[in-house]
Amino acid sequence: MRATLRRIPLKNLLLICSLLVLFIGTSLQAEPITIGEKFTIQSAILKEERPYLVHLPVSYEGNKSQLQKYPVLYILDGSSSFVIASSIVSDMATSTQIPEHIVVAIPNTTDRTRDLTPNNSIYGYDGERSPDVETSGGGDKFLQFIEQELIPQINKNYRTMDYTTFAGHSFGGLTVLHSFLSQQGLFDNYLAIDSSLWWDHRIMLKRVKKFVGTHTDSNARIFMSTADRTDDPNGEGMAVPNRTFFETLKNSGFPNLHVAQQSFKNEDHGSVPLPSLYYGLLNLFDGYKIKRDVLLEGADAVAKHYEVFSKARNTVFLPPEEMIGDFAKWFTEDKPHLAQGFFELNAANYPTSEKAQKQLAEYLKTKK
Repeated sequence: MRATLRRIPLKNLLLICSLLVLFIGTSLQAEPITIGEKFTIQSAILKEERPYLVHLPVSYEGNKSQLQKYPVLYILDGSSSFVIASSIVSDMATSTQIPEHIVVAIPNTTDRTRDLTPNNSIYGYDGERSPDVETSGGGDKFLQFIEQELIPQINKNYRTMDYTTFAGHSFGGLTVLHSFLSQQGLFDNYLAIDSSLWWDHRIMLKRVKKFVGTHTDSNARIFMSTADRTDDPNGEGMAVPNRTFFETLKNSGFPNLHVAQQSFKNEDHGSVPLPSLYYGLLNLFDGYKIKRDVLLEGADAVAKHYEVFSKARNTVFLPPEEMIGDFAKWFTEDKPHLAQGFFELNAANYPTSEKAQKQLAEYLKTKK
């Protein structure tokens, strides 16, 4: 028997087409994923308008009731570093390797060489005269802009802790180390990635030697990284001065200075920022991540862990509310004798958090 096609009335066909278009349009409608916001600040020091980018932690909006504050990571070359830094910091914070951070990225919109060099020099990487560096030497003014204008703006607009990290790559790393030598105490951590310490016939090596000779201590934590250039005959111009700068600080005898250096194999100048950010932050926040055996000792042991870390950093880092709440719920089922201590720890640390107070109250009801 031969099948026949049923003719669909035109009005019905138009209705079907309209619904199909509506369905496709709805299913393909994009939902933007936002990792941060862009702002501008009129700098009286630089005499120009400068942009900056801000990424807030996942918990920032949800924790308004408890007014939780956050450490800040300031990173240079913000146009290229913002996404990668925000992603690395967020992932590391999720796994509690480091605290949640506010990330502030500073793009270079006018003259990168001017902003990220400590003094004027006419010499390039090869030691020869170069027209590319004629505008160099604006580093002091740029650092003044960060210290006197940008940081106060961030502290005014966001819930910041008095604990900061300064990160930069190449000329940015040069600027980070320049800040360490010239703005003592402004930042707590310095993350200098493959720094251009070849600058002006390695002038920063003279400066760090003078610094060590005129100071008795520093509370800073410094992580320096380089790309492994053992197979590159021209690469020692970067690696050697970085190693010398590091060794000068390491051998300074400063009792409270923490300095580390790492060279990354199979990386070059362009690829080394990615592993450097991860391992650098891991080093700078060494001791923050809590181990399983400490958790199993109970809430008092956890509180002691964060007290020890805080004392070493001269500030107060509380155990994250979300993390402690998750452990409390887990212990409710698995180790109920530990659960109450964790609920109480959260309620004590975050007295204005409705969530922490509610979780403790609900748990105590179950015990009656």
